[in-house]
Amino acid sequence: MPITGGTVIARSTTATGSTALDDVNFTLPAGTIPFPFNFNNVNYTGFNVNTNGNLTFGATLPGTTNYTPISSSTAYNGAISALSNDLRGSITLSGNTTSGSNTITVTGNTTNISVGDGVDGTGIPSGTTVTAIAGNIITISANATSTNTASNYSFGIGEIRYEVFGTLPNRIFVIQLKNYQRYTLVN
Repeated sequence: MPITGGTVIARSTTATGSTALDDVNFTLPAGTIPFPFNFNNVNYTGFNVNTNGNLTFGATLPGTTNYTPISSSTAYNGAISALSNDLRGSITLSGNTTSGSNTITVTGNTTNISVGDGVDGTGIPSGTTVTAIAGNIITISANATSTNTASNYSFGIGEIRYEVFGTLPNRIFVIQLKNYQRYTLVN
């Protein structure tokens, strides 16, 4: 069951580049975890997370293009490699637009697309977001600048958040990457 409370670390507001939550690190300072988390006999209250599913503790950041599980190197012992793959927080669907219209008729599953998600593709102005979804019709915040048939449109759907559950002394700290998939599946 996905977490819906807590704190959002990052949410994709566009569908391209680093804002699509592709190969990005986020550092959360000491105190983010509200209790000492003991990992490899060291207590931590802050962490680093990246969009490829890796977590590190301390000053060492996860590599933004490290797509493999934790290395066998003993040089750094403060890493968790939960997913560790080339991941991206966007989805690409084929669709049609008409110049001057603010709708995209898409082919494919729109279940993971939400109001506020960024969208881009041929003829879609920069900074455009989803304003409504009705079946396979997606309404966007700006009019298309060209008419296109069977073009690819990318929707920024990724989110990273954390939440603390329970009460002292039984608390659990959860970090969630939601709506991520392998990069090769979205291009």
